[in-house]
Amino acid sequence: MSSQARIPNELWSKMFGCLTTDSLVQLSHTNRLFCGISRPHLFSEFSFHPYALVNGAVKVPPSSIVQRAQERLAFWASPSIAPFVRSCKITPWERGERRGPKFSTSNERYDLLNAFFDSLIHFSGLHTLHAVDIRFTQVGLTSLCNLPSLRSLCIVGQDFVPGELIDTSSLKLKHLCCFEFRNEYSFMSGTADDWIPLLRLDELHKLEVTLTPHLITVLDRIPFFPQMRTLSVRLDVLDASQSVGLLAKFPALTELSMSQAGHRDTIGRSLSARVPPPVLPHLKKYSGVYQTLHMFVPLPTLTHLTVDMCPPFQMMAELKNIRTPLDNITTMHVEFVSAPDVVLDEFFGIFPALTRLQIEVADVLPLDFDFEDPDFLEDDPHWMIPEFLEALTKTPLPPPLDQLAVFWRVETAYLPSLPNFKKYSGLLMKKYPALKAVWFGLYGFTYRSRKAQDGTVIGEEAIADDNHETVKRMCRDFDSSWVDLEVQV
Repeated sequence: MSSQARIPNELWSKMFGCLTTDSLVQLSHTNRLFCGISRPHLFSEFSFHPYALVNGAVKVPPSSIVQRAQERLAFWASPSIAPFVRSCKITPWERGERRGPKFSTSNERYDLLNAFFDSLIHFSGLHTLHAVDIRFTQVGLTSLCNLPSLRSLCIVGQDFVPGELIDTSSLKLKHLCCFEFRNEYSFMSGTADDWIPLLRLDELHKLEVTLTPHLITVLDRIPFFPQMRTLSVRLDVLDASQSVGLLAKFPALTELSMSQAGHRDTIGRSLSARVPPPVLPHLKKYSGVYQTLHMFVPLPTLTHLTVDMCPPFQMMAELKNIRTPLDNITTMHVEFVSAPDVVLDEFFGIFPALTRLQIEVADVLPLDFDFEDPDFLEDDPHWMIPEFLEALTKTPLPPPLDQLAVFWRVETAYLPSLPNFKKYSGLLMKKYPALKAVWFGLYGFTYRSRKAQDGTVIGEEAIADDNHETVKRMCRDFDSSWVDLEVQV
């Protein structure tokens, strides 16, 4: 018996999943067994371009390119390939500046789109569809709803083909668990209102939408979403308090994100009431602007908190109106628009139970900023990294803290010199025995230290100019070490 026959196909498949595409292609040519095992990996992701968008107008490339695209679609939709496709992305062609095909208006401009929708039903194993600036047809919607394995749908800009008669009264996305709709930066005029009626409320676990007054009206007609675990809303309303009443429709919610859509600045002025615990009895993670903290951080179930783009003093003022200390919060990611060293003592006093903390200091520069001005480098708090590190080592950290990360959104080239991150990391880990990992980062630079089992501190640094791959690897390693922070639902 050959070694190939002795090893189960499932194990071969696991090993093949770690290979590059080129290696998989070579193995698929080796023998029939490897060809069959390689196919699910080689053909799991399919991308397609039905047209180009030029200032909102639909255009197509020359007929020779259209023909090749049709042949490619026929290959992927064939019985020997289509069942292996798990993820599909359909997006417009991107126009080249000087090279590439010339796009033009044509009476057949929707031929490729129609061919795609006609072929869609053959992708019986499709789990995820990502559609960007796509004009749907009745056939397209029907095919989408008839996909037996579709679990996740992301729409970024959507419309319907002009003149197309659309009837969705009998259509449902039967097995969809995750739905995302975004249209802030699209030429398309479609809205999430068109899709909400197609969702199966007893199946949906994750929803991401822009909340408009009309969508609030649509959602008001729905009693509740019984299985919803994750909700992300961008508020595009003058009175954000309208959205608070909707939260009661999501009794099983464990993760919530609220942000502003576009340049509106109404969320802080219009949200005053706290969310009573009975409304969100299972909420564990919240992400949003600092003006909403009073609504959610008092919830006893909340343990994970992300705060976007906040001025340190204003955030502290917001938190002073809340019962403190907040010993329910154990994991936090906060993004400051200026160095927070002057409020560190107060900040750590409010969150004494933190075990994992990520701090970002945003690079917010004045419009007339002059990189040659030495006064800026001396005085601006965004660039006074050593002063912040000094304050960090002298301010009592939360006793349970075991992972700390600080990232400055600044290019290393604009700093007079790199701070001695090794020194400050060592001081912190010596002063706080519970601290097991410290990560400092800038654009193009990262320093990481961790404590070994014997207590030895191991440090590693990399600069992108010297070894860009090392920087990327260290960032990936750091990100993966935070995977366990995700709430399991």
